Amino acid sequence: MTRTINQNQRPLVITGEKVALAMMVAEDAEEIAVWHQNLEFTKMLGTPGELQTVEMCRESFDRNGSRPNPSSAVEFALLTITSRELVGFGGLYDITRGVAVVLFIGISPSH
Repeated sequence: MTRTINQNQRPLVITGEKVALAMMVAEDAEEIAVWHQNLEFTKMLGTPGELQTVEMCRESFDRNGSRPNPSSAVEFALLTITSRELVGFGGLYDITRGVAVVLFIGISPSH
């Protein structure tokens, strides 16, 4: 499922030439859940797949927003600049006071 979110519905955090990192919105939950269930996709990210339904993903988003572990992680939506299409997601994990983090970016296998 491909959706376009109006630019005004979510702030862009970092903008590149072709894609931007933006705040996630609740409507991203369905597509993100499907990507997390794709074992080939999550293997390329270096993470295990998640047995998470769309409803579970939405509940998690409602509880935590785009922060799976609010004290040490944050996730972003990856959008195309021209159409604002959601094409992937990224995040920072294991954020420590020593300013060390783990960065990941995953682009949908269909893109």
